[in-house]
Amino acid sequence: MKKIISLLFIFSFIIGFSQQKELTIEDAVLSYSKGLNPITLNNLQWINNAEIYVYLKKDELVFTDVISNKIVRTLPLAELQKKYPSLKRFPSLIEISNSELTFKYENAVEIYNYLNNSKITTISFDKMAENDEYNSKAKSVAFTVDNNLFIGSASNPKFAVTSIENKEIVSGQSIHRNEFGIKKGTFWSPNGNLLAFYQKDESNVTNYPLVDINTYPASLKN
Repeated sequence: MKKIISLLFIFSFIIGFSQQKELTIEDAVLSYSKGLNPITLNNLQWINNAEIYVYLKKDELVFTDVISNKIVRTLPLAELQKKYPSLKRFPSLIEISNSELTFKYENAVEIYNYLNNSKITTISFDKMAENDEYNSKAKSVAFTVDNNLFIGSASNPKFAVTSIENKEIVSGQSIHRNEFGIKKGTFWSPNGNLLAFYQKDESNVTNYPLVDINTYPASLKN
C-alpha cells in the first residue's frame, strides 16, 4: 500500500512539474498578442468620499462596496444612451461621486446624474482643442488651440487666457518634451479659482529643414 501511495505521489509530482512553462523571449515580447497579459479592471475609479469603487464590465458600470466586497448597483450603457443616444460604448470617466459621473463626450465634458438619469451640465469647448484638462471645482476645462490657452465653461465655451499672434510663443503645453515628470502644461489650483500654465518662447529657435520622401517629387518641410 505504501508503494502505491509513493508511486501516486511521484506520478502527481511529475505531472505538476511538467505543466510548468518557462517564458521564452518571444513570449515576453509578444505576450499581449498571444493573450498573456495581466487581468485588470477597466475604467477603475473610486467614488469620491465613499468606500465604493466602480469598474466597467462589458457594457455596464459595476459599483462594489470595498468592505463587504458586494456589488451594490450597476449602470448599464443602455441607461446612459437614453440621454446620449450616439454613445457606442461606455465613455471613460473623469470622476464619479455618490450621484454624479463626469465624462468626456465628443467636444464636451458632461456631468450626469445616474440616480435619476438626467443631464446636469454640459461644458462645451472648441472642436480643435488639444491638451484639455477638466477641474471639478471650477466646473471648467482648460485647453489649447494652436499656441494659445483657453478656458471653457457652461457659460463661455472659449474664454481666451492668452491671445498671442506669434506662433513661436506657446502657452499651456508641456515644456520641451514630456520628460522629467513633465506631462502637461496647465495646473489648476486646489480650489479651482486659479490656473497656472507653462509658456515657452521659441522665437530664438531656427527652423530645421526636413525632406519629406512621401511626396513625389520629394518636398522640403521646416
